[in-house]
Amino acid sequence: MIKRLAVIGVGLIGGSLALALKKKAAVDEVVGYARSSEVRKQ
Repeated sequence: MIKRLAVIGVGLIGGSLALALKKKAAVDEVVGYARSSEVRKQ
C-alpha cells in the first residue's frame, strides 16, 4: 500500500486517478497540486 501519493496536476485525469486509488484503499493520503485556482476549488 502507498502511504502518501503526490499528484501534480489534479485536473480531470489526475483527480480521477487520485480518487480511484483512494476509493480502492490503495493509498492512505493524497496530496494534490494545481496551478489554476479554479481547479483547486473543485
